[in-house]
Amino acid sequence: MNMKKITGIAVLVFLVGVAAFLWYDYPVITQNEHAGSTLHAHSAKPTQEEPDKSGLLPLSNPQQQPPPPPPPPAGPYGGEPIVKFPPEPPRTLVGVTEEGLSRVKQVMATGEEIARYPIDNSYERAALSFTDLDGDGKPEMIFVHSAGETATTSHIPLLRLDLVTNNGENATKRVSVQLLGTYVYNNIYDHAGAPFAVRDITGDGRPEIIVTSALGASIGATLQAFSFNGESLIEIARIEGHHFELINRGIGRAAVIRSRWKDEETVHTFAWNGKEFQAAK
Repeated sequence: MNMKKITGIAVLVFLVGVAAFLWYDYPVITQNEHAGSTLHAHSAKPTQEEPDKSGLLPLSNPQQQPPPPPPPPAGPYGGEPIVKFPPEPPRTLVGVTEEGLSRVKQVMATGEEIARYPIDNSYERAALSFTDLDGDGKPEMIFVHSAGETATTSHIPLLRLDLVTNNGENATKRVSVQLLGTYVYNNIYDHAGAPFAVRDITGDGRPEIIVTSALGASIGATLQAFSFNGESLIEIARIEGHHFELINRGIGRAAVIRSRWKDEETVHTFAWNGKEFQAAK
């Protein structure tokens, strides 16, 4: 064999070796390149993806995630989002007859409404009582009502307490006083509270009128008590708070009134001093 043939064979063997090396070890990029997947066409074992810096393996075929839901609408002036709660179901009125309501409506002006207050999640009462206050044997008509005025940004009509007597044939309004709230306040979990009551709380044997009203539950309410001297209503108590207790101590003894603010543990006690309910020392 001459030298040229030997050289040609050597070159051919070298080229075949190079081609084989390239064939087995050069990575082939497939159609999955757009997904970031590299395949070895002739490797006996599939290669594993290298973890990224966070230590997590990337997804081989990431799925397109749905867009997040839109946020709830912002409140006024860009404040907290407005959350709408379903309206409370209507409560059933108890403790009063249609005849009693009709008698009161006859003495009320146009637009006035008898105030109501809840006693639990299903029932409510009208702030209305037929009680003899002056001892003449004839019950007076005592009720709390709206003022019948339209509320504006500069004027919020407050509730009124009316006392109406019956002189035999016609009802005659005798006394009307303005209260300090726009609605009768009652925490249905305060079982000793007094949203509206007509009872003896001074121990003199004659009933007084107690009304608790508020402008807004968050700022608290005001309990007011009135005695009737035959001509006018005299305020004998004005107590503020979120929780109230009217504690009767028996016939001939004055009641005790307690109040507490919702963010405080201190209970304030008020006792009768002969003229008014005064904070106990």
